[in-house]
Amino acid sequence: LWDPAAGKAFALQGCAVSADATETVRFEVSDVAVIHTIYLAANTSMVVSGGYAPIAMSATDAILTYTTTTSANTSVTCWGYEFQR
Repeated sequence: LWDPAAGKAFALQGCAVSADATETVRFEVSDVAVIHTIYLAANTSMVVSGGYAPIAMSATDAILTYTTTTSANTSVTCWGYEFQR
């Protein structure tokens, strides 16, 4: 989902997720949750945001991934910025 440039870390400021079936979505860095598990009903969406503040900050070269509990059509958008540690 987010693979920062070499030697950079990222500050995650939020994510929006939607799905066409009931499922859970988990955002992870190195198998560690960076946002609480999101539970979605069918055809719903949710936004998790820290406003202008980061809700998670990664280690250098860490990769943000997400997993779901179904094969539903899932849309994910995350925002933030990359920085040098």
